[in-house]
Amino acid sequence: MRQAILVVSTLAALAITPTARGAYVVLGNAADRNTFLGLLNNHSNGGTWALDAMNQLVFTPNANPINFFASRLNTFNTTANRTVEVGLNQGGVLVGAFLGNGIQRLDLADIMAFTVNAAAQVQPLLDTQASVLMHELGELFLDGPLGSFPNSHLFGGIQEQNNQLTALGIRGMRLNQDQFRLIGAPMGNVQQYEIRLRFQTTQAVPAAGGQPMLPAGATYFEVIRGRIIGGNFGVTNIRPGIVDLGVAYDDTDNNIIIDEVFAIVPEPASALLTLLGVSGVWAARWRLRRRGAGAGESGSAW
Repeated sequence: MRQAILVVSTLAALAITPTARGAYVVLGNAADRNTFLGLLNNHSNGGTWALDAMNQLVFTPNANPINFFASRLNTFNTTANRTVEVGLNQGGVLVGAFLGNGIQRLDLADIMAFTVNAAAQVQPLLDTQASVLMHELGELFLDGPLGSFPNSHLFGGIQEQNNQLTALGIRGMRLNQDQFRLIGAPMGNVQQYEIRLRFQTTQAVPAAGGQPMLPAGATYFEVIRGRIIGGNFGVTNIRPGIVDLGVAYDDTDNNIIIDEVFAIVPEPASALLTLLGVSGVWAARWRLRRRGAGAGESGSAW
């Protein structure tokens, strides 16, 4: 009997002992932290995101059904200890920056350049704020040393991004074949750039928005076009990352700004040449790795 009481007491103690939990710590000024929480709550159902006294992300459920975005982020947040540095128009960051060792930098202005409402998009279908956020926060979930970026980008970033696109009903998925290029000669201290993210339809998409019907498996590109403001910006070694154009990154406080996000469907005759050009370019990943006035990733490519 004494042994039985001991067993029951031990089980009871285990049941009430708090389990270790992870948490995403959010750093930035108060206004930027609130903007970040606003983005999370705009795309979440079934509860509310807030920060505790230690700036740890906390999800409080309510009576409504939880949606995919809130569910996945809650899994990330309760499993791993990570740090999210948030701000508007961060120098050298395009959407998000992979800093390694559990730290991710987000440019909130870049993220807000994407559409909020997936249903309002005309075809071809593009990313949304929710899918971009899920890419960055999923990439952070699999984070590690800088050398682990390729796996974190592909299996944490792109995979989570595509899962979110599917949950939103978007009939396209991102492929891991991206292209980054500078456009034309610099105009003063401003250099234009273009990133083409390769997508593929997962099912047929009706004609819309002046675009023809796209069959399942058709390739199209999400194009991010913007400006780099600041002298001597190069795209090599925005930490290990993007496309090597042979110009060293000087680590000055350059701003990378997203001007527009749009889609193009390659002409059948030029599609093969386009793919050949893209195939040699290493994932200009979701985050240009260091973004600034609007896009990216400090050390990684969108």
